[in-house]
Amino acid sequence: MISIDDIKEDFLYYIWQSKMLGGLELKTFDGQSLEIENYGYRNDISGPDFTGAKLKIGDITWAGNVEMHVKASDWFLHQHQKDKAYNNVILHVVWINDKHVEIDNRINPIPTLELQPLVKKEILASYQYLKQSKSAISCKPLWKKEYNADLKLSVSSFTIGRLENKVATFKNILDDHGQDWNTAFFIQMSKYFGGTTNKSTFERLGKAIPYSVFAKNAYDPIRIESILFGIAGFLDEANSTEEYYLSLQNEYQAQKAKYQLVEIYKHEWKYGKMLPAGFPTIRIAQLASILTKHQNIIDQLLNINSTADIYKIFQVQPHEYWNTHFVFGKIVKDKNAIPTKDFINRIIINAVVPFYFTYGKMRGIDKYVDQALDILDSLKAENNTIVKIFQQLGYIPETSTDSQGLIHLYQELCTYKKCTDCPIGRKILKEVSL
Repeated sequence: MISIDDIKEDFLYYIWQSKMLGGLELKTFDGQSLEIENYGYRNDISGPDFTGAKLKIGDITWAGNVEMHVKASDWFLHQHQKDKAYNNVILHVVWINDKHVEIDNRINPIPTLELQPLVKKEILASYQYLKQSKSAISCKPLWKKEYNADLKLSVSSFTIGRLENKVATFKNILDDHGQDWNTAFFIQMSKYFGGTTNKSTFERLGKAIPYSVFAKNAYDPIRIESILFGIAGFLDEANSTEEYYLSLQNEYQAQKAKYQLVEIYKHEWKYGKMLPAGFPTIRIAQLASILTKHQNIIDQLLNINSTADIYKIFQVQPHEYWNTHFVFGKIVKDKNAIPTKDFINRIIINAVVPFYFTYGKMRGIDKYVDQALDILDSLKAENNTIVKIFQQLGYIPETSTDSQGLIHLYQELCTYKKCTDCPIGRKILKEVSL
């Protein structure tokens, strides 16, 4: 027997939206006949859950809003009785009708439809299974080979969802930094220089000093490197007697006093399970090199027509010191410190593409929106933990459009077991309802 605690409002939305009630002889809780002429539209903002519904209750046809709760008493828990937006609700759809609901200045109580007696036990069992599954993806044990084709048809919509989330992030950064696109891009780019391990710390580094300071001093690579390494906390000790390190230390003292710089604690940088080429010191050196070689990166991006030209921006050679070091003071065998193609792909996918998409959306320039989507289609699928979960199910992503969509699906739906919002979850529930 499924517990009331296992039922969530998303299940009620699914039952309503999928029109599972069609063909049933429906009655309100007080015994009036109920015919659903139009289920209305899901409302994702504040207010009743569905708008534009048309219902015949008894002999009267009503047009208006439908509100849904697991328990009728949730109406009062959510304080709807104090919100005039709910005064024109024409039907209260609940799983259990545990409380009589009335609205002030309304002659009759709100008609209530109780769903518990109407839903097949097979649908309930599948819903409960999905909600209680311990798998990384709830439906994994139920996955069928044909679901891969269904996922292929909808994955691009999840990619757009992920880009829209990043548009919101970009807008927030722009709002916080005077609509400065160079600053917003630099912060977003910095964040993804940190990968999974140091993402938040790199983001703090990107926000630690106005981008205009870098633009003003880009002619002097040592100055740019000293500012970044100094703020990152790598220049506060006698780590080395090497000339390069000492020159950074000396320069940073002057810049710290000039710009009132505040350091990040060195221990905040993580190295666990990381290849030396991804150490924060290497990434900061690469970031500094980009700043000195491309002072106005936004203008360059807006005038680029090919992915190959974007690669050229990020294929920079850091100071020669980093060809023989992964950290300060420890010499290693001569190596190449230029960012790898896979790393540049990560920056393009997570910083460049969202920039184009956001810029195009905000300025109403379709060219850049299309450019963002074309770039994703041109890059191979990412290889990460989330993508591997879907690969184990037999879904093989081909491009980064696929992998970005899978990431969004996993993070926004699978993680929270929002199976009724997922095309595969809905299909599983529909199959048992037939």
